[in-house]
Amino acid sequence: MTTQRVITERIVANTMQQIFSAVEYCHKNKIVHRDLKPENIVYVGSSIESTIKVIDFGRSAILLPKTKMKEKAGTVYLNLLFNFNSFIILLLKYLMEMNIMKNVIYGVVELSCI
Repeated sequence: MTTQRVITERIVANTMQQIFSAVEYCHKNKIVHRDLKPENIVYVGSSIESTIKVIDFGRSAILLPKTKMKEKAGTVYLNLLFNFNSFIILLLKYLMEMNIMKNVIYGVVELSCI
């Protein structure tokens, strides 16, 4: 028999909050990751409840005032399928459909349930 691990809404919400917090921290410091994908998000420990880290800043850039980023960056398969915004919306819709996160409404997550 295979034992299935249960990922609770609290665990998913905590993980998403950590990802959003990392992105917010980078953006406040004018750093754009430019290759954020599941492979670049790792757990510090062996537990799914561990702290996460965003890794691989090789494609990152510093956003200078009054400039726009024009160069396409990121992983090819993700760029071909969808941009980062639609990736997050699709992920949140999936979590909602799987009844993992009940507080997802049109791409907005209420993290007050943590």
